[in-house]
Amino acid sequence: MKGSPKQNNNFEVIHLKFILYFLLVISLLVLPASAFAHTGIESSKPEANSIVQENTKEITLFFEGNIEDISTMAVKDGNGQELELKTVNVKGQTLTGELVNPLPKGNITVTYNIVSEDGHPMEGDFAFQVANEPSTVPNTNGTQKSQDETEPEEMEKADPKQEESNTSPSTAVQDERETNGVSTLLIVVVAVVIVGGIILVMVRKRNK
Repeated sequence: MKGSPKQNNNFEVIHLKFILYFLLVISLLVLPASAFAHTGIESSKPEANSIVQENTKEITLFFEGNIEDISTMAVKDGNGQELELKTVNVKGQTLTGELVNPLPKGNITVTYNIVSEDGHPMEGDFAFQVANEPSTVPNTNGTQKSQDETEPEEMEKADPKQEESNTSPSTAVQDERETNGVSTLLIVVVAVVIVGGIILVMVRKRNK
């Protein structure tokens, strides 16, 4: 026995509403995970905002998940001059850069560009300070010379403005990623609501 047209129409509307609510709940559950689950930096050696006493030649970044082999980094001194890297290696969740020469005294900024395991590109930066000059620096003639002869006087003084700008490593990048994730979520939710409203209007017009 078939129901009346009015009962059938009411059933269709209820069924449609249920589908829309289901889609909305799924989008709320799935999108936050996809928006914020991308690999972020966990720690580094030397640590961000730290003062390093030894003149190391190696910088290591540890991430929350595995990263692709095409990931890379760049290192700059307090004058914004890029320091030459001998090698950049990726192993699982670790990105390691080995410099040709030990780190000079002053502010050091590390910029990284990685691709997470899910294929999402990410970038960021952090900074730290080196307290001492390297004792010697090898030159092309095979002799040793003092770092004081090669480094400008400005390297011995930390730039207050630059130090202030480096107090929150990767904050701007992280905030931008979170903002983009929230924006994507809102767009999808609004789209679901709009499409649902259009369908409801069409169903009601058809049933009149």
